[in-house]
Amino acid sequence: MTRQRSAFTLIELLVVIAIIAILIGLLLPAVQKVREAAARAQCQNNLHQLVLAAHNAQDTYNCLPPGFGWFPNGGSVRGQQGQALGTALFLLLPFMEQQNLYNLCQVPANSVPGAGGGNFDTAGLGNVLIYFAEAGLTPVVQNTTIKNFLCPSDPSTGNWRGSGPYGLPGGSYDCSYAENCFVFMNAPLFTSQAVLGNLPAAVQGNPRIPATFTDGTSNTVLFAEKYAACGPMSGGAPSGGNIWFSPWGPWNGPYFAVPCFDMGDCYGKSSFGPGQPPMIPLWQQQPNPWQNACNPLLPSTGHTGGMNVGLADGSVRFVSQGLSVFTWSLACNPQDGLPMPSDW
Repeated sequence: MTRQRSAFTLIELLVVIAIIAILIGLLLPAVQKVREAAARAQCQNNLHQLVLAAHNAQDTYNCLPPGFGWFPNGGSVRGQQGQALGTALFLLLPFMEQQNLYNLCQVPANSVPGAGGGNFDTAGLGNVLIYFAEAGLTPVVQNTTIKNFLCPSDPSTGNWRGSGPYGLPGGSYDCSYAENCFVFMNAPLFTSQAVLGNLPAAVQGNPRIPATFTDGTSNTVLFAEKYAACGPMSGGAPSGGNIWFSPWGPWNGPYFAVPCFDMGDCYGKSSFGPGQPPMIPLWQQQPNPWQNACNPLLPSTGHTGGMNVGLADGSVRFVSQGLSVFTWSLACNPQDGLPMPSDW
């Protein structure tokens, strides 16, 4: 009489486990690639929404918002009823289906602390209602996450909740995207010591499509990726990063290609020679850990192989990690007058 076996032997069980482990090892890289592709696609969509918002603002007011300042009708005109003061990302909220959130930022001008002096000073404006966002002044907004401002591949989000920059309260004002200062600001003014007494003249740009894009809108970067937190933690807050809230600050504001008038030469000692545009350093490719391997003055991306950027023609592209510094500098400068190299 034949005896029927009722279970696997130990060797058979070990073989099955080994086969399963091998299959999992083969599948993990594929799963990670799928996740990265999905994260990259989501990031590209977020940037597309930003560049579309910029074009909607252009269509509405015949100009883009400044890098930081008054909008619309900014510059020497300030403090009018219904004007806004802030970063370009904040000023674009109404054009990103965030009008309700934007409305929560309407405050009396005399409640806004002086933001840089000069034309940013709100002293004497009385109870004129303007739009302005700052931690502690608009608490509902500071604790509202804007998903279109967050890249899934940014590993540094969520670290501003404990405390904010400059000792301000913390909040959910993380941002994974930044504005190109050579587009939205009067970047050449930063190279002059005169800007120390007139910061608004440098940051209150007046970009217009196509007037201020003489190199062509398809060759100029509007927005790039940048980690929300970047630098060692200090007092419960990152020492640098990228937030869409006011106030202005090159270490914490949503800016890249900032000439840094008061912090030395952010371009190092290099340039392309007399009469040539300044060299803008390349972005940081996965600067992890962000607490000690990240420069808050440069763009940064969590993607592999390159970085997503939004262009002035409304498109979004993935620029290769192998892009030269020269090409990147030309892509950031809308008026250098030079043709784009072949690696663009």
